[in-house]
Amino acid sequence: MTKEFIGPAKLELRGEKKLNREPKEEAKSFLKEIGSFKKIYWDEAYGKIILETKRTGTFRNNKKQIFEKTGWKPEIKRPTSSGMVEKTRKLMHEADGRHKFLKKISRDIRKTNQNEVRWIRLSFQGGCREVGRNLILLQTNNSRILLDHGIRMEDKIPPIRAPELDLDELDCVLLTHSHLDHSGKIASLYKQGFKGPVYATEPTITLSRLLKKDAYKIAKSQDRKIGYSHSDIDETIKHSIPVDYGEEVDVTNDVTATFLNAGHLPGSAGIYLKIGDNHKLFYTGDFDTRNSKLLPPSEFELKDLDTLIMESTYAYEEIPSRKKGEKQLVNIIKETLERGGTPIISTFAIGRAQEILSILEEFEIELEVYLDGMIREATKIVSSYPSFLKKRLNQKINHVYSQEDREEAITKSNSLVLTTSGMLTGGAVQYYLDKLEKDKNSSLILPGYLAEGTPGRELQEGNKQIEIAGNELNLKLQTYILRFSGHSDHSDLWNFLHNIKGNPQCFVIHGEESKSKDFSDSIKRKLNWNSNCPKNLDSFRLK
Repeated sequence: MTKEFIGPAKLELRGEKKLNREPKEEAKSFLKEIGSFKKIYWDEAYGKIILETKRTGTFRNNKKQIFEKTGWKPEIKRPTSSGMVEKTRKLMHEADGRHKFLKKISRDIRKTNQNEVRWIRLSFQGGCREVGRNLILLQTNNSRILLDHGIRMEDKIPPIRAPELDLDELDCVLLTHSHLDHSGKIASLYKQGFKGPVYATEPTITLSRLLKKDAYKIAKSQDRKIGYSHSDIDETIKHSIPVDYGEEVDVTNDVTATFLNAGHLPGSAGIYLKIGDNHKLFYTGDFDTRNSKLLPPSEFELKDLDTLIMESTYAYEEIPSRKKGEKQLVNIIKETLERGGTPIISTFAIGRAQEILSILEEFEIELEVYLDGMIREATKIVSSYPSFLKKRLNQKINHVYSQEDREEAITKSNSLVLTTSGMLTGGAVQYYLDKLEKDKNSSLILPGYLAEGTPGRELQEGNKQIEIAGNELNLKLQTYILRFSGHSDHSDLWNFLHNIKGNPQCFVIHGEESKSKDFSDSIKRKLNWNSNCPKNLDSFRLK
């Protein structure tokens, strides 16, 4: 009987996919003898079951027995309250054609007619001298790999169309994290006929599905084309392969990838690539070297590198310590409540919102917390992946689903609203600002990055007359801009660089043009590295 290895976990399959496994109903009956569970996903390609149960200890203690008795390899998870997580898991593990897809990928990766890596080329298609729209094409004489495929958040500059980005030749996409400036265009690849895999951590896969669906909904409401449909989003998930931190994955027949915790948001990763026998490349994605209440810091323990691609968002800024920012936030909230006002925190749905929930829990402020907009589902998703967090999130929060809930949130004493969007470009915050625009006792708190051209940036620059989605506002409530960040600042970036072994060729991207250029020059001058600040469409031969 022939052996095959399917996907990155290299789980052994013998012959047909159902051979040597108990039928599902019989396996299910045996599982019920061990304990109760909420849900099972049957992954026939990998020969495993994903079991959601509160009795995780009981089932983990019986994993060997389950496998020996049923032939199914168990993967134990806690139950989720997120419909998005459930749908994503179903698409990833039970979708029609999944087994056939993984089998093809496995065979392509393990082709025996691999040629020696004679050349390596990087083409920067987006994310250079700008924040957002990350898109990097890595090519060898054997492989074509995309590193991220994002949109520019302001959406005013047309997409780049490069002739070398041939979908028929593309092997796979490696995704660092879920933010749309890194993931927002991946679904459009499937719209155009791409059939290859996307590799990412499971939180990234689920969160990017949430963000893409929200982006599609907003585009449709504005009668604007976005380049993909709901079915294309689901095709992306069906073709996604989840990987764990530290797991070495064969992604083509001459490239292996290892995803390392980036500390930027749940599931975010830097990607270490071994190309051929000896070329080592690291792509940081967005990363944060500091501890937060929600996430551990980035864990980039890098050996000798030949090539480094790194972000430079805050290359020339020093961000206040997390503790200082946390105390400042808590003081603003307390002062607002003492005035009889309502604190409105408008922030990013993923990462920042959950960090703020962790801060509120630690400081033990007595208040009612209301979650509105996409933050509701994002928090359920993040809570579904506790192994990616420092600690579990407190579930004692109120979810806003109606206008009545919103009225309650701003009229009830000692209440706080956590809502979207982070840059005031739209979202549920519009309702609260309409109601509290003239209320000098209430506060609007923006705790994140504010891109150029957004209402949030206008507010940061001192203009309180702003327009949100066509609605003009003259804000009289108190406004506060806080410096929370999921990015490394000037000192953090230099500490990261000084810890790298070797003398790699460096490419500085994902930053405002002047800062990226100056930072690249500083690296060249201080470290004597070959450092570049590429423009979009620049290409470099690495070997």
